[in-house]
Amino acid sequence: MVSKRQLSLVIGILSFAAALGVACGASEGVTGCKDSGPFHLQVSELMVNPGGDGGEWVEVFNSGKVAVETSGLTIFAHTPDGGSARSHLFLWGSIDAGAHFVFGDVGNADPPEWIDGAYHGNIASAAIRSGTMGLRCGDEVVASATWNRPATKARALMRSGGAADEGLADGAFCDAPLEFIYSPPNAGTPGKANPPCPIPLGTDECFERSRVRKMRRPAAGEIWLNEIMADPLATSDAKGEYLEFQAKTALDLNGLAIRIGTRFLEIDSSSCVTIDAGGFFLVAPSGDSSSNGGLPQVDWVGTLGLANSGSQVQLVGPDGGELDRVAYPAAKAGISWQREPWSQQAGKTPAPKWCLTPKDAGSSPDAGDYGTPRRANFVCP
Repeated sequence: MVSKRQLSLVIGILSFAAALGVACGASEGVTGCKDSGPFHLQVSELMVNPGGDGGEWVEVFNSGKVAVETSGLTIFAHTPDGGSARSHLFLWGSIDAGAHFVFGDVGNADPPEWIDGAYHGNIASAAIRSGTMGLRCGDEVVASATWNRPATKARALMRSGGAADEGLADGAFCDAPLEFIYSPPNAGTPGKANPPCPIPLGTDECFERSRVRKMRRPAAGEIWLNEIMADPLATSDAKGEYLEFQAKTALDLNGLAIRIGTRFLEIDSSSCVTIDAGGFFLVAPSGDSSSNGGLPQVDWVGTLGLANSGSQVQLVGPDGGELDRVAYPAAKAGISWQREPWSQQAGKTPAPKWCLTPKDAGSSPDAGDYGTPRRANFVCP
């Protein structure tokens, strides 16, 4: 059986042979990279901060009337100051007139169906917070896009689209709406026409199913840290540690920051990031239950770096005010620290009681760690 990677290689060789035919006039309408200017290529969408096992990619739209040969095109990315520059040179393939073409990092796996030109190596990894990614032919940049804010996790940066993308707006980039999931948890439209970007948001607004609404900002006492797993046994700390919040009322967590020691992890999204009244919100480095120790739904993916020796975790509101703070002791391998349920805390002083999740409470999931992620905690002994 021929794998998709082997098939892609065969197609690439045939495309390269076709490119040689072009030089001899054997195929009209397809031009080599260095002979095809002026270019009508535009970066229409890019994923630089994928979630789960997804890879980065950049989508280009050819609004011209002639196909462009990718032989000699180089994909590149760098930080705003030009640093951390990385690139990859393509030797075959072509971008049809009026079509999208997706270049993507596939690592050692077979290319997914939305990748037209595969490469190996995370080119944009150093430019997640801000940077430039694009294509050049020789020394000429033929298409590029620049972002000046951290790329939202698992959301493609999408240029506002028009009918069949002829009306792509310069400079109008937005996060791909969550209804366009192409590979969970990632949202985007690789290889397809983009929808128009929503209207700009106000400071206290967010998108809910593509509609703008006012956010419900948290205040002190309305949300708290509820559980901390710093040293899982079921998987590595880098994949399985987690934080859980609980809220008294329905809230939007956009702009909320988690401070762990001296580092910050911000919940940054234009879509409404909600927690229900009495509900739980789980933050972990991975949303893949097959590799994160069997965690239930992860609501926000981000690196935590919880110290096994103990540390301080603080919730900070969008206005910079403190919402909650916990100094947790040294971790015990495979057991989370949990706050006694808030319903048990009514009227109690001093600070809420914390304890190791009781082993005899039946709290161990199949993966082997003791904790209650996205479930009610047990009363402390």
